[in-house]
Amino acid sequence: MTDRIDMIRSGIYGVCVGDALGVPAEFRSRESLKRKPISEMSGGGTYGQPEGTWSDDGSLTLCLAQSIGETGGVHAHDIMERFLDWYENGKYSPWGERFDCGITTAQALFRYKEGVEPVLCGGNKVSSNGNGSLMRILPAAYYLYSRFGADLTKSRKAMDIVHKASALTHRHAIALSACGIYANIAVRLMEGVDRETAVRDGAGAALGWYRRHEKFAEALPIWERIRDTDSLAELPETEIKSGGYVADTLTAALWCFLTTGSYRDCVLTAVNLGEDTDTTAAVAGGLAGLAYGYGDIPKSWLAALKGKPVIEEACTSLLRGMEGKTPENGACGVNTEKEAQAAYMLRENLKEAKADRTREKIIVMGGSFHPPTIAHFKLLQAAADAVGADKGIFAPASGKYIEHKLKRSEPSCKLMTDELRIQMLEAVCREDPRFSVETGEMGEDAGNHAYDTLCRVQKKYPNARIFYLAGCDKLQIMPRWRHIRELLEHFQVLTAARSGQKPETVIARSRFLYENCAGFLSFQMPDGTEGISSSRLRRCLRDHDEQARDMVTDEVWEILVEKGYADLDCISRFTGRYAFLGNFYDAPVEFGGIRYRNSEAAFQAQKCEDEEKRLWFAGLAPGRAKSLGGRVRLREDWEEVKTGLMLEIVRAKFTQNPELAEKLLATGGKRLVEGTTWNDTCWGIDIHTGKGENRLGKILMQVRDELKENQYFSS
Repeated sequence: MTDRIDMIRSGIYGVCVGDALGVPAEFRSRESLKRKPISEMSGGGTYGQPEGTWSDDGSLTLCLAQSIGETGGVHAHDIMERFLDWYENGKYSPWGERFDCGITTAQALFRYKEGVEPVLCGGNKVSSNGNGSLMRILPAAYYLYSRFGADLTKSRKAMDIVHKASALTHRHAIALSACGIYANIAVRLMEGVDRETAVRDGAGAALGWYRRHEKFAEALPIWERIRDTDSLAELPETEIKSGGYVADTLTAALWCFLTTGSYRDCVLTAVNLGEDTDTTAAVAGGLAGLAYGYGDIPKSWLAALKGKPVIEEACTSLLRGMEGKTPENGACGVNTEKEAQAAYMLRENLKEAKADRTREKIIVMGGSFHPPTIAHFKLLQAAADAVGADKGIFAPASGKYIEHKLKRSEPSCKLMTDELRIQMLEAVCREDPRFSVETGEMGEDAGNHAYDTLCRVQKKYPNARIFYLAGCDKLQIMPRWRHIRELLEHFQVLTAARSGQKPETVIARSRFLYENCAGFLSFQMPDGTEGISSSRLRRCLRDHDEQARDMVTDEVWEILVEKGYADLDCISRFTGRYAFLGNFYDAPVEFGGIRYRNSEAAFQAQKCEDEEKRLWFAGLAPGRAKSLGGRVRLREDWEEVKTGLMLEIVRAKFTQNPELAEKLLATGGKRLVEGTTWNDTCWGIDIHTGKGENRLGKILMQVRDELKENQYFSS
């Protein structure tokens, strides 16, 4: 335990001390700091804070640490509630008040208050790539180290958790990958690896992982400077930027870390770069703390640091979370007596509702149903059975609401019409005679209409007892609903555990929900619903993934096929299990007497007529090869020969790598279409417009036919 708490203190104090050291210098130019550099802990500056005061960097880091400690994991709603408590009430700060907050973070918290799902709150534009998620990501790395060890790229789940922690405020690929790179470096330092190896191997593993996932293609060129840590360390200070852009912050922090030999020198170097001094020093300070230990942080700085009890509480809590001592076994967190009382009241409310024979009982389930899944059907059925309901009603949201929601979360998603959603819901209703569809919301604007919908149903069935079906995720945002008091006064909310969250835990954490516990009931989540959602179904349909078939009822599947939304005879995304189809897949190719690291490098090299220049591409990663290929002088006949060259290179890739040939043959007779998001209408098809020649897909199918023919003759 001593070793672990020391390791936690080293990094968390490393962040907070670096943050506090940089606060007085924030926004000062490098030239100004050259004339009068920061050398010790001080006060004043833009915000006029006393010496040793840490800012949003430290506060949000402590929010995340405390949340992990009290929930035993990275739970989005809990984290956002703590962020909000800091933003509005000053909790997790040294003085009980907030004096700084990044624009992107503030916008994310505003969206959360408006009812947006936490993982969709973060900014997703290129302009949203501030450093606000990177500066607080270290506690997630501690948690992941305790669960997955010193290489997070070996687990898709581990990387997803890092990205989830970032996406709460920053969810663009650049910000997500910055957090992933940092976390992979941090866990190696936790393992005791030296700083140069930790940076080289951590960054290398992370970038290798991102190369295999198309979502991060646009971020890869940003990180070229940190691929070679020796070259990064040799860069002059003049080439290191220190503003609020996340790529600049991570690069600057790594540069400071690699070019110094102690905690003190590292964070002072970071602060004296100027501009976003507190964040650069906090990010660098977390790594330096891990590398050199708590004992290397200057004692005078620790003595001057304010709010140490808040930091200590977060460190101790994070330790409990890493050791698995979560609220479920009473080690920390929610008042277990309140939680037990809430659980008892939820069960008693359910018993009373089921025993009530005086009135007709109706369950109302709202949602987008875009499209409806088998989980929607099973949930409504289980809820109706739990209270002995006479009717179950699906209340789909308006098309305008869905369009607004998809623009934020899935801008490329094709919007299904209201008529199609109704048709599919009516098909679901034929599975249970108790079920029907209420379409009153569909003609309205994009607001939240749960209370209005329940009132409409009540008007239609004036003597009925109405229940609103909601998951734990909705429980967490209910206290901020405009008509929540009226809703609980006239109706009851029926809920079930979801994604590991228990209703009694959510209710016990909220004073409002706990005080209104009489308005809630809970039932057992039915089997076969976990992991199924409309968003996941849409992804599977888009990617022609056969898992989509198991997520809907038979009738809904037939409708999706009829309307052209379901087609399992096509592979349209060269990612995940089909990443090997793409040219960015790392598989050696020998072509024209040169051995290339991958087919993208081989193809880009052919743009050069000079063989010496082609050799430049031999050892390049795909992203770097493509970048260099865009800058070379094209051979004069390039447009005439490029398709033929691509065919030869793809053929070489699969004939020279037998394991890939087997994978290609295993695709059977499926159509191969490279769906692109980067406006490539030559080699693929743009998923936004549906336009494109799909030359690469056609080449792959030709090579597959050739392989089949060769197999036939060889047999």
